[in-house]
Amino acid sequence: EKFRLSEYDVELFRKGVPHQYQSIFRYLRRVTKLEATTNNHITYYKNGETFFPDFIESIKKAKEYIFMEFFIIGEGKEWKAIEEVLIERAAAGVEVRLIYDDMGSFGLLPSAYPRLMREKGIKCYKFHPFRPILSGAYNNRDHRKIAVIDHQMGFTGGMNLADEYANDIVRFGYWKDTMVKIEGPAIANLIATFLQNYDLSAGCISEYDHYFHGEYPKFDDPGFCFPFGDGPGSYDGNEAIGEENYLQIMAAAQHSLWISTPYLIPSYRMMEGLKSAAKRGVDVKLFVPGIPDKKPVYWMARCDFAQLVRAGVKIYIYTPGFNHEKQAVADDRLAFCGTINFDFRSLTHHFECGATFVDAPCIKEMVEDFREMESVSQLVDKDYHVGAFPRLVAGFLRIFRTLF
Repeated sequence: EKFRLSEYDVELFRKGVPHQYQSIFRYLRRVTKLEATTNNHITYYKNGETFFPDFIESIKKAKEYIFMEFFIIGEGKEWKAIEEVLIERAAAGVEVRLIYDDMGSFGLLPSAYPRLMREKGIKCYKFHPFRPILSGAYNNRDHRKIAVIDHQMGFTGGMNLADEYANDIVRFGYWKDTMVKIEGPAIANLIATFLQNYDLSAGCISEYDHYFHGEYPKFDDPGFCFPFGDGPGSYDGNEAIGEENYLQIMAAAQHSLWISTPYLIPSYRMMEGLKSAAKRGVDVKLFVPGIPDKKPVYWMARCDFAQLVRAGVKIYIYTPGFNHEKQAVADDRLAFCGTINFDFRSLTHHFECGATFVDAPCIKEMVEDFREMESVSQLVDKDYHVGAFPRLVAGFLRIFRTLF
């Protein structure tokens, strides 16, 4: 009786989820009330140059609705092209819902942008409008990147909707980022995650059943997909879903663990998870930017390099520029792609999202992408140390570590 399998355990076995990865799906299901699904087709975009053209063509196909939620939207070439399609689709009767973070997009869009878009038939809202003194929720930002088109496809990953993500303009060298397009039953998870923050922003209660019930495409592709969301207070008490997902990927790794993050300010548990994996013989490779966007934060990260390298973690500095992607691959079989950085803000303060995959064909492409990054990255030397000034700045900033 004590060791009886739950119905969900039986379901996971029946679906063929490898036993070493079942605990990840059990955890995500319990805290999000969502499901891992099969019969999905995943398209992997290794940079903005491949993502944006396909994304624009995809939203042109919308017939019923378009849901979009992004941390940053910035006026420029890419957003102009997207905006034109959204306006055209709205005029054709497609329901278009758009939310963006007010602080993330501060200065990049007109302050009256939501009103201007609503006048064009688009249900547009700012997430947590920045109101000095009147609002205290400054740290609880919407860092998610989600787009859903009808019941046909959904997108998530690290890219915002601004020109630097497509390398139309140069900021911090080459901007390396990734996204995934999900076609199949897993889209329902993205719909649920989007509607949560849309209702919070618009002050309404959506008809969830109306958007869930539809004919999702099904494919013969192998593997499993579990999109999910995370946020302050989370879904179940104070669960740190994003952090726990990373920790379980680290714990599941037996041979290799590849991770890319633009901000390396990990919690104690994540630091120990990385070191523990390396100490038990896992080939741990951690990729960080060669040209950071926030130098003081990068100095803090560099101060942790020494203890990670001593534990056996191989740290690679991406010399072409700024790797903004947030993803991990373990043993070429288990992977995550999403919005969650290795810092306190992402793990605790922000609303985040992403998707965890097992044995999906896209994982092979993610591994190949990591290998390409490795070929142009510099390996941190085993006797690495930082200079006195960065150590001094980093030591001071550690007092405010929980704000980064």
